[in-house]
Formats: sequence, C-alpha cells, structure tokens
Amino acid sequence: MIETIVLHYTDRCNIECAHCCVSSGPKRTTKFEPAAARDLIQQAAALGIGAVKFTGGESLLFPEEILELTRLAGSLGLEVGVVTNGFWAPTVEAGKAFLEPFVASGLRELDVSVDVWHWKFLDPGQVGHAIAAARSFPELLVRMYRVLKADESPTDPAFYAAYGLDLEALRFESCNANDMLRRRLDGAANGVTVRWTYASRIGRAKSLPLADTRTVPVAEVAPARCTEVTMAPIAYPDGTLYACCSGKVPRPLVAGNLRETSLAELQGRMERNALLQFIATFSPKELHDALVARGVELPKNCDSVCHICKSALSKVDDALLQEVATEEWNRNVLSQLLGSEILHG
Repeated sequence: MIETIVLHYTDRCNIECAHCCVSSGPKRTTKFEPAAARDLIQQAAALGIGAVKFTGGESLLFPEEILELTRLAGSLGLEVGVVTNGFWAPTVEAGKAFLEPFVASGLRELDVSVDVWHWKFLDPGQVGHAIAAARSFPELLVRMYRVLKADESPTDPAFYAAYGLDLEALRFESCNANDMLRRRLDGAANGVTVRWTYASRIGRAKSLPLADTRTVPVAEVAPARCTEVTMAPIAYPDGTLYACCSGKVPRPLVAGNLRETSLAELQGRMERNALLQFIATFSPKELHDALVARGVELPKNCDSVCHICKSALSKVDDALLQEVATEEWNRNVLSQLLGSEILHG
C-alpha cells in the first residue's frame, strides 16, 4: 500500500555535489510537466494516499510550480513534503517569507540536505537560516538529511554548530528507521530530526575516493524490512514509477510507466509482486542470504542495505528472484505461524 507518492520533480540543481546519487546539477534540464504532476497528485488522492513529496534535483528552483502543486495536494487532503538544499534563505526573515505561502497551502515537512559536500557550494550558515525559518512554523516537521563520509560521526557537535544548532535541539535516527511522512515524530516542539546514512557509491558518488565511503561485511548487517519499497514509490518526469528511491536500478524495481498505466494499476502490480513484498515485509538481507544459499555469487561487503538489495536485483535473473522470494515468503510465514502455535500452546 502506497503511503507517500514521491515526485522526482527535476534533475536540475543549483549545485553539483560529488556524492549526489542522482547526478543532479545546473546543466540538467529534465523536469516534470506541471500537468502530469497534477494528474498524479489527483490519482494519489483518489487512492487514499496520505502524502506527496517533491525531491530532485532541487524542486524549489521552480517555486511557482511547486506552490501550485502544494495547494492542489493540500486541497485534496494530502500532506506535502519537500526535499531542498536551503538555497532560498539568505536570511532567516527571507526564509520565513519564502516558506509562508507553502505552509499555508499544506506543506508539512521540510527535509534539508546537509553534509560536507554541500559546503563547497552553500555556506552552512545560510542553510541554517532555512532551518531556523522552518522551525518558526509549528505545523512544519523539519528534518536534516545528512550523508556521512566514512570517518564522520552523525553526532559531531561542530558540524551542527556550523548551522547554528546544538545537539539538544536534535533527534538522530538512521535512514533505515521507519517513519514515513504521515507518522509524526515524538520529541520537542520545533526540534529537528537528523536522518543520516553513509555515502553510497551510486550516481556521481561512484567517483568518490574510496576513503570517503564505508563498507562493512554483509554478514554483519542485521535483517531489517525496507520501509521505502512499495510504500514510497518515486515517479520520474518520463513517467517511470520505481518501487523505491532505487537510484534507477532498471529491474525489477520498475513498477511501470504512468503515461501508459494508472497509479491504481501500478500499485496493484507492486502488491502482487512477491519480490517487492518480501523486501518490504522481511528484508533485503534475507533475500541476499537466500540467494547465496542457492549458490549465487554476490558481494561480501556493502556500503548500505540499499547496496545489498541493488547487488542482488542487478545480477540475478528476474524469474529466480521471484521464485526465491516466494519460497522465502512461504518459509517465513510458516515459521511465524508455527512459532505462534508453540507460544500459545
């Protein structure tokens, strides 16, 4: 069941970070047509989906379009989230003035991308103005999305001081945590949640120095269900709907194309897909282990749980993936049922 429909609104960005997983930058021109975005939002509302999120690139390079779409989504009862680098707040007051019509129209979550790679292009003090402006709206959930180099700590106080923040104002959680847009977080009013992960060698980040990325043995990764796949699918301007923010792994994460098929039908396809449902209900790690047990050669080290998933999905035949997922689903469900019977006598 889709909880949040994500629109990768544009590949264009005002900056060109070395770690960008979607290789956005000033020279990229691809973007959603507003009419297509409106249609998708209307379809989402008709399906009872609770939220829409705009990402990129930098979607707020097109503020009039995003504001119009925010008004539409808000009028249809959807909560709205935006991912941004905060370039639009030269001062706190300017940031408040920029955000006010968005918040009035239904913006309820602002995710600000922060890391040392952004510092090459954006003064963290200015981005701190965007965060401070967002915190002035009590109805707005404010999150910082931080990508770490291998030697960085997610709770380093000096990093956040550059944004005018101290640790007492922050709540930390791994990007694997389960908190979709509509699940409001506990914590102090107007606090900031920091969602962090280590850099993954996807997109432009493939060219990062090896020392900047962190790898661990797959065997040490704990199994954990994916909270993105099928629940927060991402639509691209060409109409392609991916089951998660997959970095465009071509198969089998492609649900279909919205120019040819309705969102309702694509949601149904994802719900009927044994592989996607296994990843969402159990874990990519369990899929990896099941494939290895069948003799499939897969990397022994990874930089993230997404890396585990993508390695399997990129290298294994679709039919085998579906077969293994179905078998493992049945085995897990049977194990749970037997465990429940034993527990309850």
